[in-house]
Amino acid sequence: MLEDRRSHRVRTSLYSTARSRSRLRGGPRPGWSGDEIDGSGRSRDHLLEPILRRMLEEFRCAETPSKLLLDSLFESFCLRLVQKHSSGPTGARIRHADSLSPHLLRRVLEFIDANLAQDITLAALASESRKSQFHFIRAFHRAMGESPYSYVVRRRIECGRVLLLTGNDSLAQVSRACGFNSQRQFSVMFKQIMSVGPKRFRLLHD
Repeated sequence: MLEDRRSHRVRTSLYSTARSRSRLRGGPRPGWSGDEIDGSGRSRDHLLEPILRRMLEEFRCAETPSKLLLDSLFESFCLRLVQKHSSGPTGARIRHADSLSPHLLRRVLEFIDANLAQDITLAALASESRKSQFHFIRAFHRAMGESPYSYVVRRRIECGRVLLLTGNDSLAQVSRACGFNSQRQFSVMFKQIMSVGPKRFRLLHD
């Protein structure tokens, strides 16, 4: 029951904010009441539901939810609303803004590497690219083949891998140096990407 109420609050908040944004980007289709995302099952949107579930999972399971991940998911949520529920000619405008020049891409990647230990936000990355957050996510994915969040996690794990191989810092110290909120989060992410936990990885390469 508590989980249902929490899920409903998230859906309501997302619906209200995203519908407001969709008005600015062309407006929802006439007669759209939001049934697609209200959980009633009357006209469910099966691309929005995984986004909502991932948001809820992050709120529920993460010790400190990742703002970069949540902001990225929210922009994906808005994009889906615009694509499916907007009556305005938004598609061409979105595609036109989907490019990221080599110079700006390099600027974003250098910013990420220089700030791995910090709390990297979607707003900061979008600012480096000189795009809105909405358009930056699509432009970055088109250029790199993955989301900004996935790329940042991968770079942090690579940073951790190097520190484990070349230093004697504790796992907690390595975690902080790579920008993870906790040793547990670092260990979970490291194992997902490297197929072995950081402690075991260090022993294997000692």
